[in-house]
Amino acid sequence: TLSGNPELAKATVGALAEAFLEIADGDGDGAVSAEEYHRFLRGHFPRLTRQATDHGFAILDADGDGVLSREEFMTAIIDFWTSNDPSARGNTWAGPLPEPGQ
Repeated sequence: TLSGNPELAKATVGALAEAFLEIADGDGDGAVSAEEYHRFLRGHFPRLTRQATDHGFAILDADGDGVLSREEFMTAIIDFWTSNDPSARGNTWAGPLPEPGQ
């Protein structure tokens, strides 16, 4: 499985993440701003609120510089699709996780 093979996950899901980055990075500066992130996710999940995307963005922005670097963006997508770790940053890709039982 991809969760047990980080190199395979990076090679497969990483290719998808690269394509997503090209789409999300609207101004082509190599990073994704909070606004670009929100627009990108709303294109896939129209009912997703700004509050939810801001929540996910704040967690994914590991260095706190106000943008998702290429590495932060790629890691988030790979984590989201492959991690078995419930505390992985990528689990907040589309906003906060629901409380258990919800």
